[in-house]
Amino acid sequence: MSQASAVASRNFRFAKALAIVLVFSGHFGTGIPGFWMLVSIGLFVFAFSSAYFTSAKYHEDLDLRAFWKSKLLRLVPSLAMINLFLLGLFLVQRRPGIWNWQTPVSILGLSGFCTWFGIKDQTPFGLGVWFLTLLLVFYAAYPVVRRAARSRLALHTLTWVGLVAAGLLDWYVPMGHALWFTAWAFIFGIFAQRTALALRPLACGIGAFSLAATLFAVNPILGLKVLNFPLLVGMSGCTVLFLLRARVPALALRPLDYVAPMTLEIYLLHPYLLLHPAGYPATDYLLSLACVLGVAWLLHRAASLLTRRGLHVAGTPRA
Repeated sequence: MSQASAVASRNFRFAKALAIVLVFSGHFGTGIPGFWMLVSIGLFVFAFSSAYFTSAKYHEDLDLRAFWKSKLLRLVPSLAMINLFLLGLFLVQRRPGIWNWQTPVSILGLSGFCTWFGIKDQTPFGLGVWFLTLLLVFYAAYPVVRRAARSRLALHTLTWVGLVAAGLLDWYVPMGHALWFTAWAFIFGIFAQRTALALRPLACGIGAFSLAATLFAVNPILGLKVLNFPLLVGMSGCTVLFLLRARVPALALRPLDYVAPMTLEIYLLHPYLLLHPAGYPATDYLLSLACVLGVAWLLHRAASLLTRRGLHVAGTPRA
């Protein structure tokens, strides 16, 4: 299977930047009916793209040592800088529970397990990092899934049985966040890459808007929630398939250049930096966004320097 196209790589780089702004906006609170739909699509974009590009890069030739080295070099410096910043913030705020058994679990990005098993938070670290936990689970499971994906029958079975299972779990075992929906997006990303799934961007765009209109009609207006999962899956599927092939003008993507490299920092920091000093929603939103982006940029720069120094000491050529 060929490497992912340059068009898809560029589109998803900027789509993830837009998605993290949507996630931030959703957590800040916009007051816009149905805004949660956009946040859900953003989570789907993150999961799908992680799986799609991992499959494109590692399916034919997987060196586990190189695989994990790449992931750790991407994650560890950023996690170290973010957690050091948060530690300082918590000490200044005199937060309780900074040091307990959940602290190492949370700073490693694994507090999602505590959330899923109903274990009460005992540390301020790890607020809302369930997606990072899910991403780490995907990385751990990928070598096994990769073997299964070599069989077309196994790949189709995993994808479509997984979709039904995710829908049932979403209905009968709700988590309060889009866990099952997002988990299936990882599977769909591998499926789309392995089968070279492609639809015309125009058809995908029309499909996404039509399904969005339907969902908005049956949920916020009529109050029906039973169709949320299938309609969200359809909307999100159309969105990611659109991004695989659409040629979006570069000018439209340029404002996201600043955000794109630091999505991880924004994701992990933003729950702690939602500020309301002015008492006016629009002003507080802009102040919070500026604060999150500024701190994220500083920590991303520090993590990049740490990564480059580590590569230099190890004698590894820079990419």
